[in-house]
Amino acid sequence: MPISDRTPLIGRIQLDRADRLQRLPVALDADLDRIAARMRQRDVEVFDLSQRMAPLASETQTQVAVSDGAVLGPADLDDVSQLRDAVGRWYQERFNVRLNSETEIELAPNASVAAALIALSFIDAGDMALLPDPGPPLYRTAVILAGGGVIPYPLLERNDYLPNLAAMENGLAGRLRLLVVNYPNDPTTSMGDLSVFSEIATFGRKNNIIVLSNGSFAHAVSDSQRPHSLLEVRGARGSVVELCPFDDAFGLPELPLTAVAGNRDVIAALRFMLDVAGLQPSARQVVAAVGVLDQARDICAARTSRLRESRTVISDALSKLSWRVRSSSTTPFIWAAVPTAMDMNALCRRLLRRTGIRVKPGTAFGERGEGYVRITLPEDIGTANTVAERLGSHARLYQRRIPRGRRARRKRQSDN
Repeated sequence: MPISDRTPLIGRIQLDRADRLQRLPVALDADLDRIAARMRQRDVEVFDLSQRMAPLASETQTQVAVSDGAVLGPADLDDVSQLRDAVGRWYQERFNVRLNSETEIELAPNASVAAALIALSFIDAGDMALLPDPGPPLYRTAVILAGGGVIPYPLLERNDYLPNLAAMENGLAGRLRLLVVNYPNDPTTSMGDLSVFSEIATFGRKNNIIVLSNGSFAHAVSDSQRPHSLLEVRGARGSVVELCPFDDAFGLPELPLTAVAGNRDVIAALRFMLDVAGLQPSARQVVAAVGVLDQARDICAARTSRLRESRTVISDALSKLSWRVRSSSTTPFIWAAVPTAMDMNALCRRLLRRTGIRVKPGTAFGERGEGYVRITLPEDIGTANTVAERLGSHARLYQRRIPRGRRARRKRQSDN
């Protein structure tokens, strides 16, 4: 039937979102965003310690040097090749890992894009990925957008938040394609040693799967700890590809560029996807990243030193409140078990309203994050002192003891 001038037109079409969007991790920050915004409107100072790194104070701000000759457009092939070489030199110096800069190193705009493109390259509908719980939600997002399914594997406090590979292997799906690991761990700060990493790499080769390792916090060194890269393990490049985000690794939020190193088949697929999507680093980013790697040791040392004082101040304050604190000298946050009857989302809302301090609920990292919060360490000691004072002064307003029966139930749940 032809459409006449008098035929009524539908004013609004009905658009149904793809089913995969319903499976994406739910953002839990909206309520906290609104509370923080209202507090700032009332001129209340809010300290946001919920991000991967806290904003730097002006006196500690690290400026990324960019030469006057750098342009705003995409970097040319020579500049990109120079940065790949610089990444290779840094891995050789820091981890004693020799990489082929042309076939085993690639550059992505950020860690989320790198994870998403790797998932799109190797995961088909019905394929499965093993993801840590607790763990950053970006990997779940990447796998679901690629059409895959997620199998959470538990990281338990009694096992030092290390994967139980034997238990994982017993329940393997037939179409498993990806295992994600993250050490030093976000959010638990757990450190993996080379023996654990060797088992992980062997697990990947044995089951013919990709091991995606996020080495965001493996690059710093302290007096007591020297984190390792999964690529240090002999034969790791047969299954392992590792992310090195410049913003997390060197404390530079203004430089979100991510280096990806390891298995050459994954690197080739990632390079193809980046070319198809037209995602190339800018000349300014490349020049800045080369400069950062030239002074990476000094940058990491200065940052570790700044975080040391803040970690001591905040950890002592939390311990006085009977919070069970866990941290490491090379990660910029604290993982703390909170003695309260409230769930963590409610606790974080009340904590923000009462003290002006915003932290990340453990449930943002998975079901096994219940009972915990992640607190990002400010690099400014003055901010750390203020945070510690507010936490102690207002504890009676937001902290309630867990009844004995509920404490026992929570312990049993965390052990299972």
